Amino acid sequence: MPFIDCYNVVVHQSLGLATMINVFQVERLTSGWNAPDIREAFIDTVYLDWAPCVHTTLGFDSIDTVSLSNPADFEVGFHIGMTGTHEDVVGPGLVAASIRFNRLLTNMRHGYKRISGLSEDAYTGNAFTGDFLVLLSQLATTLIGVWSKTTPAFDICGLRVVKRVLVPAGGGHGAYYRMPESEEEYVAYHPTSFYLDPYVSSQVSRKVRSGA
Repeated sequence: MPFIDCYNVVVHQSLGLATMINVFQVERLTSGWNAPDIREAFIDTVYLDWAPCVHTTLGFDSIDTVSLSNPADFEVGFHIGMTGTHEDVVGPGLVAASIRFNRLLTNMRHGYKRISGLSEDAYTGNAFTGDFLVLLSQLATTLIGVWSKTTPAFDICGLRVVKRVLVPAGGGHGAYYRMPESEEEYVAYHPTSFYLDPYVSSQVSRKVRSGA
């Protein structure tokens, strides 16, 4: 698929005073869909399997969707009123579960996502319970599948792992990575398998412009 079909999906969450951000890249399946459709597909598909993994006090505060190639094609959604659905006692905000999307290209790294806002009954010591890993596996399966909206029912987009572009040091800044900005720079793959880390990880903040 071409660069024109790639979108960023930025999911802002909060747990007490802690904030978490997950960023996904997706490709729309046809040129007829735009940012609002992709946001709706996230809510109708991914959120339904994400919510059971995280505590009821975790709020999904906004979902921002923007085309990489067309800055006029975007959708910013605030106060969407969605939360996790898993009860029990909430754990520390820094505790997270790690999903690895296995790479399909040797010149790119694996894709990774960390899911935080977990309940304490999701893990014993530093190991996740079998019940929680079943929930996490369902979320990972949904993420690498087709994201669809339900009203009306259409398949909208699919997850991609996008190769970042290295910007050499110069002009007063060090070397850093950025998202592609043209068809020539765009390299991506559709992950088809995943690995779940059975042990507790952490939600680590990334430095500005460091690249994910």
